[in-house]
Amino acid sequence: MHRFRVRAAQVVAAGLIALTLGAEAHAQTALKWKGKVGDKFKYTFNQSTEVKFSIQGQPGSNKSDLTLDLNWAVKSVDKDGTIEFTFAAERAKMRIVSAGRILEYDSNDKDASLTPELAAFRKIYDAMLNQPFTVKMNPQGEILDAKVPDVVVAAAGNTPFAANADSGSFLSAKGVKTTFAQILPNLPKTPVSAGSTWKGELAVPPSGPLSMKLDYLFKATNVTPSLATIDGTITTSVETKSDAEVRTKLNKQAGSSQFKFDPDAGRLTESTLHQSLDMTFTVNGTETPQSIAINSSFKMVK
Repeated sequence: MHRFRVRAAQVVAAGLIALTLGAEAHAQTALKWKGKVGDKFKYTFNQSTEVKFSIQGQPGSNKSDLTLDLNWAVKSVDKDGTIEFTFAAERAKMRIVSAGRILEYDSNDKDASLTPELAAFRKIYDAMLNQPFTVKMNPQGEILDAKVPDVVVAAAGNTPFAANADSGSFLSAKGVKTTFAQILPNLPKTPVSAGSTWKGELAVPPSGPLSMKLDYLFKATNVTPSLATIDGTITTSVETKSDAEVRTKLNKQAGSSQFKFDPDAGRLTESTLHQSLDMTFTVNGTETPQSIAINSSFKMVK
């Protein structure tokens, strides 16, 4: 009888341990942006783009790389969790390689010789330095509103940069919203655990006759109170205006992203994004193949 009681107690204890471990394994965590007035931190944004094309059988390519060191500051937090923050670039670097020519800009290098092309970049990015952009974001990371400093809008003016600013840049309010919508994860309203999945989408403002739609599938691959790792798959579709002279065919596409979010602190610590598009443009019966590779990162600097 004594041995039986001991064994029974062991079985009950083992069962309680199993239930406890099972509860921990399925514990759910809320993923929400948080903040308090006065919070300050830094992020580094980097985006590299490579475009390869062929015109009448002659191959060509353009490469660009942009890095911005950004200072963030929380200005207000509403009762519903909406956060208003500002960010300002303390440094900007750009490198462009096109047709065998290299253009390099570094806001820290005030003595760089200026070509006409480089002068255009310096005008815009010098205007951006230390100028506060204002952004409102809900707890799910959706950008509700964005304001770009007037000096930046004026510097972009009627330049080619402004023409496509809305599709992803820091030169217009729509461009800021589009950029952040890709480098910040779309967080679910309900708590998650490892293995949880949810969806998101983004309609990218048109660039010329072309518009894009991005469909996201997110999956939480690891969730702890201090770190949630979220993997994303991106599916891109393209559409050309019906009255446009150019026709577009998307031959192949792929996209992936990963986000590291701190649930306790309520903020993103790192994100990476990879996209590739293989398209064919047709104008007056002439086909021009083009491939685009985009790699972006957004990382908190401690």
